Amino acid sequence: MSGRTVDEAEAAAALERGASDLLPIVVELEEVLAAEADALRRRDPAALLSAVEAKRRCLREADRCMAASARTPAAPGEAQTELMARLARCRTLNEAAGAAVAALQAHTEASLALLGLSPGAGAYGPSGRAAREPAAQTLVVC
Repeated sequence: MSGRTVDEAEAAAALERGASDLLPIVVELEEVLAAEADALRRRDPAALLSAVEAKRRCLREADRCMAASARTPAAPGEAQTELMARLARCRTLNEAAGAAVAALQAHTEASLALLGLSPGAGAYGPSGRAAREPAAQTLVVC
């Protein structure tokens, strides 16, 4: 061995197995995040909801996998190195999706404001009737 004790070697092997088990989940997560970004670009709500559910499923699987693996620090192996690179890409994709969602939300809020509606105000009150009439806005002047 290269100066490692048996316990260190076993811990390193366990960590590499854990990374190997987690890697396919992260590969799927990366694909799901790309699909989520595509759904946001196309403004496809059904595809977006599907991607979000798939993302949640991947994250639950990753949590289970990580809980089952050893958490012993060791020199990174090949699977760990690839895992870290893919996780970095997933983070970038997820941050981009978050920025796109924020931009769409800002656009929606601006559109509602132009129509005289407050984004936070509900259209209906507790009685089921309109809480208030939308303010009249002149959209085009001829």
